[in-house]
Amino acid sequence: MLSCIAAVAIATVVGKKTYESHAYETSSLLMQNVEALAQEGTDEPYPAEREKCITEGGNWNMASVCKQSGFESVVCKISGEVSFMGFSIKGSYEKGKKYSIPWARYECTESAGNCCKKQGLFTGEKKLA
Repeated sequence: MLSCIAAVAIATVVGKKTYESHAYETSSLLMQNVEALAQEGTDEPYPAEREKCITEGGNWNMASVCKQSGFESVVCKISGEVSFMGFSIKGSYEKGKKYSIPWARYECTESAGNCCKKQGLFTGEKKLA
């Protein structure tokens, strides 16, 4: 009988210690989650990048996305007047070679932690419209 009481006492002590350690871990994890939720939205994760983006005219938490692109074919045309020793010649000249000019249209879309500076119509890095 004494051994039965000792076994129950040992099981009770071990069970209590196990419960207390799990309760502490759960409580600690719960407190970490509460603290994280309390801080969410109050701290900017990239304050220097955000400031630089706004200073350079960008849109924070947005990203440039190419919505449409293509190539335009053009022909060089020159019109004008040449004067030399009192004589004037007027005319126009069209060079037969066609040139292909690439273009792309960019828009800003939501994207956390990014800066959208490129929106509108571009050829390479030169803004057209």
